[in-house]
Amino acid sequence: MTRVLFALAVVVLSTACSSLDKADQIRARNEKLPVIITAANISVPNAIDGVTFLVSWANTSTKTIKYVKFEAQPYNAVGDPVRCDVRKAGRREFTCTGPFNPGNPDGSIFDGFKFRHAWYNGSIRCVEIVACEVIYMDNSSEIFQETDLPSLFAAGMEAKCVVK
Repeated sequence: MTRVLFALAVVVLSTACSSLDKADQIRARNEKLPVIITAANISVPNAIDGVTFLVSWANTSTKTIKYVKFEAQPYNAVGDPVRCDVRKAGRREFTCTGPFNPGNPDGSIFDGFKFRHAWYNGSIRCVEIVACEVIYMDNSSEIFQETDLPSLFAAGMEAKCVVK
């Protein structure tokens, strides 16, 4: 049991120190993208069908970010949108609260924001980010939806929910 916990701690600590791929850093700078989303996942439903939403991203702007808001939609195994059995909502907004300083030269990622029990529905198999709003400390903001949202995804990351 101790070895399992130690191995889990090593995995968690190693992912917390990740950095953005060089190509994504260059693309973000050239396209003046405020953030690059590196991961969006869900946990396996727990005993009461609670599903945790996890998201990781990097501040690639030159400004300090106050909030990053993600709107996400869960899907079932056949790709249909599903709703929470408790809150009766499918799409939900999740807020990462800063301040988040401008990107470091190594492209450090704000790793593993966890929103526990985001939905209660045992049929959820994947999640898709459908909108992202970046709010800076000066209260200016940028909103990314449908057509421009995929530009925020890191290379190799699926922009759409893929049921496996």
